[in-house]
Amino acid sequence: MKTLFEPKLETEPKKEELDLIDQGMDEDTILVTGQGTGNKELVLFIRDSQNEIIGGVTGRYNASGWLWVSGLWVAKEHRSKGYGTMLMQGIEAEAKRNGCSKSHLCTLEYQAPEFYKKLGYVAFATLERFHQNYGKVFFRKDL
Repeated sequence: MKTLFEPKLETEPKKEELDLIDQGMDEDTILVTGQGTGNKELVLFIRDSQNEIIGGVTGRYNASGWLWVSGLWVAKEHRSKGYGTMLMQGIEAEAKRNGCSKSHLCTLEYQAPEFYKKLGYVAFATLERFHQNYGKVFFRKDL
């Protein structure tokens, strides 16, 4: 059977196009479970006195009560000042306000596993040699 349509790489998709994928997956979830995922984006920034972003955290939460922390970054010159902890505490608090009781994330072994452990996250899986010789570590936490 020949495929009539071929996949095409989209390097700059529009937000509306990405939303179509989420909506389609949500419709499938409703058919099976009777409830949509209710996925919502969370983004927190820390800005300096000139309003420049010096750090941020991104994630999503959903009706299942899980927060997925997809990214955390603090500019090198502002690290070890507590900003990463403040960002993580902020996104967790916002997720809790929206009904989440659990959080999960992943990091590479050379990035921040010890940081997340200090915040109460527990490693539950590692993909060995995910990036070169470094593993990708998956963490979870009860909020």
